[in-house]
Amino acid sequence: MASDPKTPDAAPKDGDLCVCINCAQILAFNADLTVRAATADELRELRLDKPLADHIAKVQRFVRGLDRRKPQEKS
Repeated sequence: MASDPKTPDAAPKDGDLCVCINCAQILAFNADLTVRAATADELRELRLDKPLADHIAKVQRFVRGLDRRKPQEKS
């Protein structure tokens, strides 16, 4: 996992997972810190770690629930 409240100075490494804050897709970091869609194997492995999978599902639900409309200007 890319960040952990217990180790706030942690940095992502190759293969760490994250959730896109725009679309809620599960992504994985590359060694150069770019991201890519998580592979089927990575997603399968994630499902085996139930607490982590549950946490990521909560993050995804939160992201999907965000209202990204621009606030309307008051006249």
